[in-house]
Amino acid sequence: MYMPNYENPEDKETNLLKKDVDLYFKHIDFVSIFHLVGGEPFLFKDIGNFIDHIAKYRDKIDHLTFTTNGTLVPKDEIIEKIKENQIHLSISDYTDHIKYKRKLEKLIGKIENAGIKYALRKEPDWIDFGDPRIEKNFSDEEMIRHFKLCTSPYRAIDNGKFYYCHMETSARRSGIIRDDPNDYLNLNDKNISKLDISLFDLGHVKKGYLSFCKRCNGCNTGIELPVTVASQGLREINNI
Repeated sequence: MYMPNYENPEDKETNLLKKDVDLYFKHIDFVSIFHLVGGEPFLFKDIGNFIDHIAKYRDKIDHLTFTTNGTLVPKDEIIEKIKENQIHLSISDYTDHIKYKRKLEKLIGKIENAGIKYALRKEPDWIDFGDPRIEKNFSDEEMIRHFKLCTSPYRAIDNGKFYYCHMETSARRSGIIRDDPNDYLNLNDKNISKLDISLFDLGHVKKGYLSFCKRCNGCNTGIELPVTVASQGLREINNI
């Protein structure tokens, strides 16, 4: 998510998050998966307030999912909100490389006692998406093929805009790149229709590919640069 490129990282204001959620569900009747990712969502100090807000739209969401790396154990009141709103936890397990197994086991024990559904995912392979400051020298035909091959599954909502690619959203927020209207829909546009959103979600973009695709290796596109935990600059931590 290009976190090292954020010069002054800070939590997004809760009211801005709420506005984005409200605007999204103004247009969307039902969504299969609504997924909250960070960084680490449980570092967000106002996570309880946000859960209360997203709960207003729970009947419009099939699977409400939070992704966590399991290094933080939420307070009991947050665990209760997760249970009440049937939030599914997707837990990334890096304990083969980073020593925090006891903390992870504590989290799992707590959510199992609460009856919260979760999936534990080992993360054996990390892929380098490339440096977004460097553009690929691809033709339009090559870019269209690159876009169609990419299996990156997530769209993103930020400041009233519905982005096709969540990686692009993070790259833009970090300041690496500038916005390109080809790559998002403005949900504040009074002329936008549900059909427009559905077609965009299916990959019907003006250029036939995202401008950001020139700066990203993508998922399962044939450009795969494996990296290790060590090469990501992560340090070993004590088993806490």
